[in-house]
Amino acid sequence: KLEKAKGADITDKALGVVREIFKETARVRFEGNGYSAEWHKEAAKRGLPNAKNTPAALEVLSEKAVVELYETYKVLNKAELAAKKEIRLETYAKIKEIELKLIKDMALTGVIPALARQIAEFGGAREALASAKAGTKALEDRLRSLGDVLSSLYAGVDAVDAVLEKASALDAHHKAVLLAEKGVAALDGLRAACDEAEVAVDNRQWPYPKYREMLFL
Repeated sequence: KLEKAKGADITDKALGVVREIFKETARVRFEGNGYSAEWHKEAAKRGLPNAKNTPAALEVLSEKAVVELYETYKVLNKAELAAKKEIRLETYAKIKEIELKLIKDMALTGVIPALARQIAEFGGAREALASAKAGTKALEDRLRSLGDVLSSLYAGVDAVDAVLEKASALDAHHKAVLLAEKGVAALDGLRAACDEAEVAVDNRQWPYPKYREMLFL
């Protein structure tokens, strides 16, 4: 009986601690998707800090309270924190530049040529139907659609080039900020155009593994 009483007492105390922790962390706990717009709205509503990209998150290393905390416990001094921030900004910028250059290269050397071959193939089919005096409307519509995707791809490449050119003249901080905002937007835009092309281009023409192949084959 005594052992059971002790066991029950420990359980009650543990549950009491859990209840207190649950109450104390209510303001920062979020059960939804932390990557969604829903979280951004919820964070603002709760008055919580919400850095939306790496450069914004690294700004915390320059805050007075953070510097004082590091210096109080002799972990890093102000100069060392500034250096740490600079190194991380440079690393982030280099990674983003690599991503932008890579997707541009893939678009120019793989996606666009594959789409052009698809357009040429459909164009030949349209000419064959026209010479046979058969209906060509379906292929004409398809060709227009493919032409729109091609335009989106070239526009995406131009957007990436513009960001990279502008970034080349900036210091580490401003470069990282630019790449986190306009660089990511350009990357997403070109990526979306490549995704459209992947769906539109025949498997025989497509130069890269398709998503369904990587996931299921």
